[in-house]
Amino acid sequence: MIRNEKTATLDDVLNELVAEYERPTSEALDTWAERYPQFRRELIDFVAAWAEQMVLPEAPELTADEEERIVDRVMSHALNVSFKRDGEAQARLPGERHQQPDWRSKERRDERGGLREGLWARPRPDHEAEQSTNLTGDDSFPVG
Repeated sequence: MIRNEKTATLDDVLNELVAEYERPTSEALDTWAERYPQFRRELIDFVAAWAEQMVLPEAPELTADEEERIVDRVMSHALNVSFKRDGEAQARLPGERHQQPDWRSKERRDERGGLREGLWARPRPDHEAEQSTNLTGDDSFPVG
């Protein structure tokens, strides 16, 4: 038992609760909430989660492929959240607004050593070629 109850941390209290009781009970909760009133809310939440865990079925074993797919999806979600948060933070900055780089710009192509075949350079369908405009103003050569 923790001797000095005033300096006990929540981790100490929870570890000792689990060590003293084999399963969560209302008696255990009442005793420990009285003993550590500063952690009453946390004890209630912990005992409730512990009791719920006792009745839930075991988690199924995952294959390596399933585990990798789950990790990839979680990482993708985390990166999306981070990207969105960074964009929102940039939007709140005073002064000049930060613009995301245009990965297709000439400067970006030069940094990467030109466009990779197939990534950006795709053949345009005929209907796009017909809609192109002649930027030189010279109508003598065909566009497309």
